[in-house]
Amino acid sequence: MSSINNISNSNLSKAINNIKFHKALKKTFNESPAQTKVLIALVLTFLIGLPFYSFLSNNPLWQIIGYLIVSIILSLIVYSFTNSTNEKWVVFMSLLVGIFFWLYIFINNYRKTNKEKNVGKKSFICSPNGICKTDGTQGPYNGMDDYVFNPPDYPGKKEYRIPERQFDIRVSDRFTYMFWLKINYKEWKEKRFYNKDKIILMKGQSLDNSDLAVWALQNENAIQFDVNAGDNSKIVSLSVGFPFDRWVHYSIVVNGKVVELYKNATLEQTAILDKVMSLRRTPLYLGKTPGEPTPGKQKNTYKKFPGQMLYLSYNNDNLTPGEIYDIYKSEYSKVSNMSMDLHVVDKKIPDNCSENCTNENIDSVLKSTNNLSFSNNENTIPHLKEITFNDNKKYLSSIENTLDKIKNFK
Repeated sequence: MSSINNISNSNLSKAINNIKFHKALKKTFNESPAQTKVLIALVLTFLIGLPFYSFLSNNPLWQIIGYLIVSIILSLIVYSFTNSTNEKWVVFMSLLVGIFFWLYIFINNYRKTNKEKNVGKKSFICSPNGICKTDGTQGPYNGMDDYVFNPPDYPGKKEYRIPERQFDIRVSDRFTYMFWLKINYKEWKEKRFYNKDKIILMKGQSLDNSDLAVWALQNENAIQFDVNAGDNSKIVSLSVGFPFDRWVHYSIVVNGKVVELYKNATLEQTAILDKVMSLRRTPLYLGKTPGEPTPGKQKNTYKKFPGQMLYLSYNNDNLTPGEIYDIYKSEYSKVSNMSMDLHVVDKKIPDNCSENCTNENIDSVLKSTNNLSFSNNENTIPHLKEITFNDNKKYLSSIENTLDKIKNFK
């Protein structure tokens, strides 16, 4: 019984001592000059932030929440210790200065951490009309010009490629590249491009060792995607046709050994790599190759392509068909509103076509459009495709006839 009384007396004694210490501390704080109170408020807010900064940097959300809770409690205690109304406001403002100092650091850490989480998703050439914040491009990239990587946040640091640091390869066996592309027929048929490979993009330091290379073929209206799994594996090539002078959306998806090629969010081709994909930390070149010499071969250098590119994006993941369609759908209206194009009946250009037979081809296409009949039944309208016409009177008259029929269509 005596031991219980001793414990009770001990606890009571401690409680009384705590009350005395609290009163003495409050009295000392109240009797201190205003400058001392301000200094104490600033030091306390700084000190309580240090543990959160040291131990919760990897969890920025709880860093912010925890610090706010503790700092509010501390502020109420310090505020209650001050009797003078004027001094209360001064102490309160000092506490706010210290709190906002740490909040600024913690919020920046939160933003930085979130940005690092999303580094696997990057978009380039991302603004049809303005400036893309990622790479500083203005509007669509013209394949006839040199690509310049110059982000607005780091002006002056120009690079003529997208640097390797922009590509997250933490998941090394999968990726998705997507972009919109429009090939200009008038330039495509010129001697400098016709019967020649036209490089669109290449992710790697050499043709033989690149993750991905995209080409416009020599004399076919088709785009070829070459995927290389690395470690001397066999290159897998997939190709798909395209209409001239028309924006087309392409997606190339790799997941392990499986390669999928989409055109306008529709699966066109699949292939199997002989090894699991192994991404390499390399830059991406647009409209050119690095031009490094291959042992025993000539220096292979390719420059420029006759077209434009928009909304180039990279994902360190294999997007699903549904995700690709959603992105395609969200970008479609922005791309389609960029220009108004004339559409005519789909007509494949012969493989042996050259500059000399171009007008003949266009004549045959125009003749077929002159015989078109339009009705209210949308099912009778043929499949349409764009083509570029020479500035010639006989072609213009045929175009006018076609436009008149389109206008009269109800």
